[in-house]
Amino acid sequence: MEVETKILITAVGGGLFVLLIILLFVLYLNIVKRRGLEQENKLQALEKQKQFELFNATVQTEENEKQRIAADLHDEIAPLVAATSRNINYKLSEWATEGLDISEIKSDMETLTTISGRIREVSHGLVPKMFSSFGLLKSIEAYVTNFNKSSGGEAQFVNNTTFSGKLPLTANEQLLIFRICTELINNLDKHSDFEYLTISLEDVTDKFELLFTHDGNGITNEEIDRIRESGAGLGLKSLQSRTILLNANIDYTMADSVSYIKLTVPVKA
Repeated sequence: MEVETKILITAVGGGLFVLLIILLFVLYLNIVKRRGLEQENKLQALEKQKQFELFNATVQTEENEKQRIAADLHDEIAPLVAATSRNINYKLSEWATEGLDISEIKSDMETLTTISGRIREVSHGLVPKMFSSFGLLKSIEAYVTNFNKSSGGEAQFVNNTTFSGKLPLTANEQLLIFRICTELINNLDKHSDFEYLTISLEDVTDKFELLFTHDGNGITNEEIDRIRESGAGLGLKSLQSRTILLNANIDYTMADSVSYIKLTVPVKA
């Protein structure tokens, strides 16, 4: 009986020892797995941070280049064109008094005047003067007005919020939103063939939300992803980089004969 008891105790002790070894091994595996996941998460966070910094640097470089081009157009090219126009006008008045035919030259002069106007428009489009003076909403409104004049389109901007002056967004965030807005309008003008377009600022408490509503050819999020992945949509990649910097989202949907693009930007409390 005593021998059986010793055997039983030995067996139970051995079983408990084996169970303890198994538990320690499982615990070790869990620790290794958790550390692996933590390391992977750290690497992903580091990669995301590097990607964010790359996007930020790319966008900042782009903005600096736009400012340089705008300054060159406004300060150097536009004055030269204007001076040339004045000189030609002076010569035209002299030639007209001498009875010379100036009809063809006058036509060229009108073309030069048009070019001068377009240079100013491009310069202001690259770095909108109204943006620095009046902010995002007035800049969008002015852009839509100029878009209607140049394209003959029927677009409108509607502010459905109480926002009028200062927005709960930094100047850099507002500039990013403005760039996204103009890129979306240009994309719709090129590809959607719309007859009407409404850009509305929606009243959402903790978000800045712009809704683009139009009757043209719509597109879905899946189609946008396919175009972006194919490398064909450079404008879409520019939109993506800016939305990442804003921690924002662009949603493309269609319902019946109406298409929507919703830009949602979280607002810091």
